[in-house]
Amino acid sequence: MSSFCCIRLGPLTKAKYSYFSIFAATAIIAWILRDYSSESTYKNIPGLSECDTSKCAGKEAAIRTTLGGCLFFLLHSIAIIGVQATDDPRLKCHTHCWPVQVLAWVVLEVASFLLPSEAVQVYFQLARIAAGAFLVLQIVCLLDVVYKWNEAWLGHETLFFKLALITVSFLAYGASFVGVGVLFYVFAPAADCSLNIFFVVFTLMCMLGYSAISLHPKVNAGLLTSGLIFGYSVFLCWSALLSLPPKAHCAFSNEGGGEGGDENNVQAIKVVGFMLALGAALVATVRTAEDGAEGVYSVESSTTAYRADLLHLTFALGCTYIAMLLSAWSLNGTSEEWELDRGWISVWVKIVAQWITGFIYTWTMIAPFVLKGRDFS
Repeated sequence: MSSFCCIRLGPLTKAKYSYFSIFAATAIIAWILRDYSSESTYKNIPGLSECDTSKCAGKEAAIRTTLGGCLFFLLHSIAIIGVQATDDPRLKCHTHCWPVQVLAWVVLEVASFLLPSEAVQVYFQLARIAAGAFLVLQIVCLLDVVYKWNEAWLGHETLFFKLALITVSFLAYGASFVGVGVLFYVFAPAADCSLNIFFVVFTLMCMLGYSAISLHPKVNAGLLTSGLIFGYSVFLCWSALLSLPPKAHCAFSNEGGGEGGDENNVQAIKVVGFMLALGAALVATVRTAEDGAEGVYSVESSTTAYRADLLHLTFALGCTYIAMLLSAWSLNGTSEEWELDRGWISVWVKIVAQWITGFIYTWTMIAPFVLKGRDFS
């Protein structure tokens, strides 16, 4: 117990978790300002005073909050760009001066509320592109993790790892097929739910396609990678269908009946769903940041364990992604309390992300045969 209590984290590890705390605080503050704002709160703030409702002001306040966080991480990334040596003096901008770091974050957050609405609109349009880039980066990192997992287990000749590989592959496919059944039951209860049916059926067809390719003797990618990608595709389809506007045909409704108990249950479902979705976004961001910034540590060469500039860049992209989640990828309209990422733009962003995942995964399997002159070892 005493040895556990005396564990000390290195400055780079402390910095990574500290910056994640700042990122998480930015996301939580943005959500609070969006859902629990009032017209009187923002009437004296430039730009926000133009909003005629508290929901309008709250939504723009959330976007401005993510802007402050994005600038904080982006400036850090620029300040330490290319830093890989532990003796580089610029690395202290990443690992030291924490009172100054926190003060800089607060100053940038306050400054983001003093900008005119035109500047925020420009940021929002750029944030759409940046959030899309973040999703693609997240997909690439996911595929990298899946392939490393598969290779690590295939590298062991013991019976345990062979059984583990078969078991996890079976569970991945089994859970994914169950998920497809739930999607049909919840989102396609009638034959006229044509769009929902198309999304689910296309997800299933893609799975059959890349599973067949992965089992081809020349490819031999195995079922673990396909099963995990299938599960992620089902998750994206579920998330997309859950993002359908409440008034859309065959959309999942959060509206409860007249009974107080029913309303309380519905509200509890919305709160839990929101917390899970926001938590998933935070975890996805930190995992993407870690994978994207991963480096090769060497004591002899005194290189850093990860690329700090890429870590900050990923957190900056993560801030734009949080902005999109809280605004449903649109400046128009308003969001209800405990509502996250709901609207037609959100639906198509997730569906396209699913298609990109399938395309990149399929390309990684067939690329060695299409580009025969390249080394993919």
